[in-house]
Amino acid sequence: MDNTVLKVDLLGTSLNIRSKESPEYLNQVIDTLKLRISQLKSELSVRDPLKLALIAALNLTDELIKLQNTHKNQASLSSAESSEINSITNTLIERINESLSDN
Repeated sequence: MDNTVLKVDLLGTSLNIRSKESPEYLNQVIDTLKLRISQLKSELSVRDPLKLALIAALNLTDELIKLQNTHKNQASLSSAESSEINSITNTLIERINESLSDN
């Protein structure tokens, strides 16, 4: 995919973003950031654009890390469940083998 260039106006600053992502995806990212900044503006008394951008970045990073940790925990639960299934399967195979050897 070719590089996409998208002009972004955010907190009084304009910049061009160049990415290999689609324009739709980039707009989704920008809209998410704008929404978070808007929410923070209404919740906080901070008006400095740089501070708002930093708080929004910290807020979104916190959310991302929590989601990643949840995903890791779910993966390890699946691993634990897999281990338990293997253990039960091996026990059943041993019992079947014992039954067959007794006959």
